[in-house]
Amino acid sequence: MRAALFGCVLLLSVPSNAHAAGLIFNYSGVVNSEQQFGEIPTSPLGSAAVKIGDVVSAQFSINPEAITLGACNPLGGGLACSYNVSLQNYVLSIGSYTTSFAQLPADLYVRNNVFGQDAIGFTYTNVAAGPFDSTLASVQFQGRYSGNTLTSSDFSSSLPFAAADWSLFAIFSGPAGRVDFRGPLSLQVSSTPAVPEPASWLMMILGMAAIGTSMRYKSNPLANNVLS
Repeated sequence: MRAALFGCVLLLSVPSNAHAAGLIFNYSGVVNSEQQFGEIPTSPLGSAAVKIGDVVSAQFSINPEAITLGACNPLGGGLACSYNVSLQNYVLSIGSYTTSFAQLPADLYVRNNVFGQDAIGFTYTNVAAGPFDSTLASVQFQGRYSGNTLTSSDFSSSLPFAAADWSLFAIFSGPAGRVDFRGPLSLQVSSTPAVPEPASWLMMILGMAAIGTSMRYKSNPLANNVLS
């Protein structure tokens, strides 16, 4: 009985802190707009490597605990904040163009009431190579809300992301020009299970072992007689 009580105490005393669950993002959409500025360099892929009507897909995950604040500044009557984030296992496909990174440094931006509207999104730049022999690629996943409706910037929750209307803005530029692509995106965001701290694992194991020992002796009358 004492062993069972001891086990229950250990289980109840397990710390609630655990590594925060990560978030997994899956975007899908289509290119519906293209703008060219200056001379767009050609490549073996040809200028049709990305074009209107191409399917867009992107996948990555983030660790909320690793997000750090960069800066917050007043803008358009509201507040614009930028956070440092790493996009893990990042894969982007636009038509026949595909790029991937195990870890891609990016910005997570949050706009509160900027020009009367809220927004959230991911952006990265200075990534070499693209579908047009471009020397620079800049990609934004833009999430906008209807008016001033962003009520939470808790990045461990999927709520701020799932509530937005998303679109893609991709720029591929070279020495003499650039081409911009836009398109609507849909988002499926899910969370990975939280991972307990090592100390929590130890407390749970000891608690279960104590309860198991108590149950074993309780079901064995001979052992009970010997102990009594």
